[in-house]
Amino acid sequence: MDIEEKDVKVKMSICPECGNAVRVAVEHTMTTKTKNKFAKEVMKYDLQVKTISLEEYRNSNVKLYCDDNCSKK
Repeated sequence: MDIEEKDVKVKMSICPECGNAVRVAVEHTMTTKTKNKFAKEVMKYDLQVKTISLEEYRNSNVKLYCDDNCSKK
């Protein structure tokens, strides 16, 4: 499936405490299995979900993984 770059969406799970991304995935490439795994992780660790365009992701300064002093780490 070909998709234009402007239509690509990036799905991120975000730590509510430090605000860093825990997991990042390209939404249209996720299978049912990976979507379920993503959702389970979000519920298990009480994460927030944010979906942004690929362009927004490239222009942002998204930090991956929790900070060392984050209690959710």
